[in-house]
Amino acid sequence: MIENFAAAGPSGEARIVIRPNRSLSLRQVRGVALGYAGVVSMISVLSWLQGNAFAPLFALLNAAVFAGCLALVWRRCSRAELIAVGCDHVRVRRLPELVDLFDAHPAWVRVDTSAGRVRICSAGCRVEVGSWLVEGERVALARALDQALGQARGGMPARQEF
Repeated sequence: MIENFAAAGPSGEARIVIRPNRSLSLRQVRGVALGYAGVVSMISVLSWLQGNAFAPLFALLNAAVFAGCLALVWRRCSRAELIAVGCDHVRVRRLPELVDLFDAHPAWVRVDTSAGRVRICSAGCRVEVGSWLVEGERVALARALDQALGQARGGMPARQEF
């Protein structure tokens, strides 16, 4: 998911926030985990009634591992990338760590879209952004970056065709 925030305020920064798509809310994830645990518990009770003494223990272990995997995926989807494009800098940050991955002047920055990836490059530094996006979203991200860079450069085109 790509969110564009137009240049505003005294800094005049345009911001692009890139997040993975989430299909379920936290409440729905909990509901899926509980529903799965309920179904596994019913099946383990039926198996226990037929003589399998280890079925409830295995069901408990199975439900716990499933819930742990869902929690891990949910936390992994909370990450984001923030691209701030101002008249004097282009910054890329990864959230939630708040790590600055890239910082350069917009006059020297270019967007590289080779090999189906979107990279921001300047003076030998290169960082890939939006690696979890699908192809159509990557194209939209490259266009948004080109537009933001063009505005930061004072209307100069981001790419020049010769």
